[in-house]
Amino acid sequence: MKKSLGIALLSGALLLSGCGTKEDSVEKNNTSENTESADTNNVKTETVIFNGLADTHSMEVKNGNEVMSIQFNPEMLDKIQELEEGEEIQLKYKENEKDQLELVEITEK
Repeated sequence: MKKSLGIALLSGALLLSGCGTKEDSVEKNNTSENTESADTNNVKTETVIFNGLADTHSMEVKNGNEVMSIQFNPEMLDKIQELEEGEEIQLKYKENEKDQLELVEITEK
């Protein structure tokens, strides 16, 4: 008796755990889309002076009197290594969830 009751409860729990609604998954998709568009809205464009590489994944730039360290994707390293110290460049960057600046795009001025 106890065994069949346990099996029935377990079966019921398994059936209910698989029940989700289409609205739940649509809501999750909309949330990720909103996050992506919010990221796009937070992109800043600045003209700065390139100071050089800080390491293999971040560079230092100067904007007026402010020195900024900006992290970049390793795929951008070759282009950044071609820059000259003191060169004026235009870049697009955003602040990530860890309050770090991340390079989005770089163009020589």
